[in-house]
Amino acid sequence: PAPIPQQSILGDLPSLGGTTASTSNKQKDKGKVRIQSRSVVDCPEEMRCAIDGKVMTNPVRSPYGHCFEKKTLERYFATCGSICPITDKPLRLEDCQPDAEMKKTIIKFLKGQS
Repeated sequence: PAPIPQQSILGDLPSLGGTTASTSNKQKDKGKVRIQSRSVVDCPEEMRCAIDGKVMTNPVRSPYGHCFEKKTLERYFATCGSICPITDKPLRLEDCQPDAEMKKTIIKFLKGQS
């Protein structure tokens, strides 16, 4: 029997190295603060996620008063369930509110670092 040609499960996907992506990113990133890694920024403790200790870029505050990076909290819930990582009380992402003031404070701090 003739060998069956190997085919990718995803089929033919476009290359990620195209020039159109880099030009659109330049327009999209205007006015944004770029950081290499959330873990290497030297910042005050209140600007760090209560779960992983990294600087927050999208902070949310729990009803118990703790601040978390939204994506880190989502991953925590997916792994550990709907429980507060600090108090062990019931907590859902819907119970947490975006902390706009903290986000402004972090952005102002990071702009001063660059």
